Amino acid sequence: MLDTPVARGDVLAVRRTFLDSIGGFDDQLRPDDGAGALAELSLRAWMCGGGGAVRIAACSRVAVRNALRVRRVTDPVNYRRVVELWFGELRETAYRQGGVSDDMSAAEQQSVSHRDSLLFYNTEIYIYF
Repeated sequence: MLDTPVARGDVLAVRRTFLDSIGGFDDQLRPDDGAGALAELSLRAWMCGGGGAVRIAACSRVAVRNALRVRRVTDPVNYRRVVELWFGELRETAYRQGGVSDDMSAAEQQSVSHRDSLLFYNTEIYIYF
């Protein structure tokens, strides 16, 4: 097994009890190519999962088409939601790195107002989504 920061997404295996324990998929994210949902779910697995991790099964017998294609959160609304929910003090850096405006609509602000941002425990992170 290889640890990875974010689930790849074309194929995902997770125990149902674990997925339920961290709240499942975020139903507030808009449909994109799945990158927003996987980035948010991966961050939640790290931060709330009680030992959760994202891993790649190196010897899996599943072929993934376009496995080397870079996936990015392309929907600005999804990008802002992930940043506002999880990046805490690093929000400005995430917005600058992603080239996304931090101007949120009233609906976006309301959708993230109920959750407190969690801070990263690592001092070095690489923002690339």
